[in-house]
Amino acid sequence: FMENIETMLKLTVPDNGWCTKLYSGKLWVYNVPTLDDAYSNSPRIQFEVKRNLEKFDFYLADFENLKKIGGRVIGGVEMTGRTYKSVGMEWTEYLGTLPNGLAIGVKISGVDIGAGSEGGAILDSVTFS
Repeated sequence: FMENIETMLKLTVPDNGWCTKLYSGKLWVYNVPTLDDAYSNSPRIQFEVKRNLEKFDFYLADFENLKKIGGRVIGGVEMTGRTYKSVGMEWTEYLGTLPNGLAIGVKISGVDIGAGSEGGAILDSVTFS
């Protein structure tokens, strides 16, 4: 994902109603039929790798209604959780540190990630290497 430190993320996405986009160290998993249907406010799960966890707090002062929530294990990585509103969208975000020392952020907006949901199944399918 970044600066010559290779990070492989694998996941399973349902065949219908979902599409992916990888660009500049970020992976977007949109809950729309095609990328032509994906807009800035489309439901999605977004994966991003940064040098350290503090980098995810760069816009923290701009977050509305910031709340800590229970953590979640994604891809074997223990992550802390928070919710907030930013740029008009409600977000759930999980942050953790990968085995290679980089920080991972998983941001969810407009997608059900509860037990038995497609979004939850996507998060449960994630592996990092």
